[in-house]
Amino acid sequence: MSLKTFLLGRMNRAFGRPDLPPYETASHTVGDATVALQDAVYGRPAARPRASVGLEHLGAYRPLVAAIREELERFVATDLRLHLAIAERDRYVLTSIAIESIGPDETRTLLARFVREFAPEQVKQYLAREIIARLPNASAIDLSQFAGLEMAGAASAAARSDYEDLLDELRSDEPEVAKPYEVTLAGRWSDAPSLPQAAPAKRPPPGMAPTPLAGGRGVDVVLEDAQGPRRVALSSVVPGRRYTVGKDDGCDIVVDGVYASRRHCEVWLDKGAWWVTDCGSTNGIRVEPATDGPATAPKLVSERGDGKPLPLDAGLRVVLSASGQGTAAQYPRFALQATDAAPRASATPVTPIVVATRPRTAFVIEARMASGDRTVEIPAELPFRIGRSRAQSLVVDWAHESVSGHHADVTAVEEAGVRVRVHGDNGVRVQGGARHAPGSEFAWLDGETLVLGGGEDGEPACTLTLARAS
Repeated sequence: MSLKTFLLGRMNRAFGRPDLPPYETASHTVGDATVALQDAVYGRPAARPRASVGLEHLGAYRPLVAAIREELERFVATDLRLHLAIAERDRYVLTSIAIESIGPDETRTLLARFVREFAPEQVKQYLAREIIARLPNASAIDLSQFAGLEMAGAASAAARSDYEDLLDELRSDEPEVAKPYEVTLAGRWSDAPSLPQAAPAKRPPPGMAPTPLAGGRGVDVVLEDAQGPRRVALSSVVPGRRYTVGKDDGCDIVVDGVYASRRHCEVWLDKGAWWVTDCGSTNGIRVEPATDGPATAPKLVSERGDGKPLPLDAGLRVVLSASGQGTAAQYPRFALQATDAAPRASATPVTPIVVATRPRTAFVIEARMASGDRTVEIPAELPFRIGRSRAQSLVVDWAHESVSGHHADVTAVEEAGVRVRVHGDNGVRVQGGARHAPGSEFAWLDGETLVLGGGEDGEPACTLTLARAS
C-alpha cells in the first residue's frame, strides 16, 4: 500500500469530507488519449473534455499536465504540421516550456512545488513517453536539449510544509478556474541534413569477425515477431547511416511485438562491421547466438539509451529485450544476412577502367567516450560535424548530456592541424589550454586534446585527440 493511499484512508475516517462528492470510478480506457487527439486534429466532437482524458492518476497535478499537453497538441496540429509540409526533414528543438499561473495562489504554489520536485530529465522522459510519443510527427520534436519547465509571470507563493502540501493534494484536486495555467513552448527549428557517408575502412576492428554483409550493397533482415518469420530487405546500405528498428511506422525496420518500443534500437555499418545499440527503449536489447539451444547468458546487453555500441558478428541475432525470455511475439528478434546480389560475369571482354583513388586523409580523431574508444578519419569532404545527433559525422554518446546535438565542425585542414568552429552551448575546452565559446573559431593543432562536456553531476567527459593519419 502506498503512503498516499494510507494517508487518504486515515483522513477519510478521521475527518470525513461531507462537503465533497464521493470519488467516481474512472471510465476511460487506454486508447482514450489517442482518440481525443484524433478528434482534435480532424475536427470530430470529443466525447468528454480532453483535459481530463487519461490524467486522473495525476491527482492535483492533472490541470498542470493537461495544460502542457493541450499546448503541445495545438502546436503539433498547427505550427509543426504546416512547417513540415514545406521542410519535411526539419526538426523542432524544444528547449524549455514556460508556464504562467493565472489562477489563485494555490495554483502558483502547486506549480512551484512541481518544478522543485521533478528534475528536468524526469519531466523530459515523461513528456516523451506519455504525451509526445502519442502525437502525429512525434519524431520531428527533438528533446535532446530540453532544460525543463520555467515559471513565468508573478513570483510563486511562499513554500509551505511538505505535510500541508500533501494534505491539500489528498483532499482536493480541482482548481478554482477552468484553465489555471498558460503554457508557452520555447525552441527553434533545426534542419536535418542527409547523413554523411563514413570513410571506408581497410579492415574491421581488431578481434571482430566481419559480418556477412560487410562491404555488400544490400542486406536481408531475418525477422521473427508476432507476424511470424519473415524477411525485410535493406537495399543500398550507406556506411555510417543508422537504421531504426521499432513499432513506429516511420522506422526503417518495423516490428510487431507486445513489449517492443516505438523506436527500440539502431543498426549501422561502420568500418566493415555491423553495430547495434539501444536508443531509449523500455526493455533494452541483447545480442546472442542466432541458433536456438540451451539457455545461456546473453553475450552483450544495451539498455535505457546507454549509447553502448554492440558488435553484431556473423551468427548472432538481436533480441528486443535485455533479459526477457518470452516468445518472439512478445520480444521480436532479428539477424542480418547478406543478399545474393553479386553481378554475373559478362561474356564480352571489357576494357578495365582505373578507379579514381580517394584522397588520402591527413588527420584522424581519437575519440574517448563513455562507450569506449574509437578512431575516425577526417575526410576530404568538409565540414566534418561532431555532436550527439545521429546526423553528425562523429556521433557522441548520449551519456555526455552537456554535448549539443551539433556541437562543433571541422571546417578546414591545414599543415599543422585543422580549423574548428564551435556551435555547442557549452563550448569547447582545450585540455590544459583555453576555452572557446559558441560561435568562435580556432586552430586545433596536431596532438592537442579537446574536452566536450563533463564535470557536472558526475557526467563523464568526452575527449577528442587530433593525430596524423598513419
